[in-house]
Amino acid sequence: LSLAGQVKQTLVFPESEGKVSGIEIMNNFIVSWTQGHTLEFLQLETKLSNQELQEDSKLKALIGNIKSCSINANGRKVGIVSNSAATTGSSINHSFHIYDVDTDAFVGYDLGKDYIPVTIYWDKKEIRYFGVQVETSRVELAKG
Repeated sequence: LSLAGQVKQTLVFPESEGKVSGIEIMNNFIVSWTQGHTLEFLQLETKLSNQELQEDSKLKALIGNIKSCSINANGRKVGIVSNSAATTGSSINHSFHIYDVDTDAFVGYDLGKDYIPVTIYWDKKEIRYFGVQVETSRVELAKG
């Protein structure tokens, strides 16, 4: 049994975008994200095509630090779990967003202080369905 393969193409990220934080695959689609707040969407077919969402101050202010991403089955929506410093105090805001590639827009979701999103899972066939894995915050655990 040989597990050796052939390299078809290499993903190269410029140093200015920061180190790659993660890569997720769903069907023929890949989403990758960097420490520099760059998201890259790729479609695997005969050739590799891509679309990029570069860092800008609006993106960083909106989503904060990206913890994880997940792409849906048709490659048109990306779930982003992130955290950012609260505008008041020293607490951290935990949230998740859905980025729509077609409209170039974000929809943000706030689960409140008691729940922290961990990751987003998309249905492999139905492109509209997703689930969010959450953890209970330490404040909520202390109450119980």
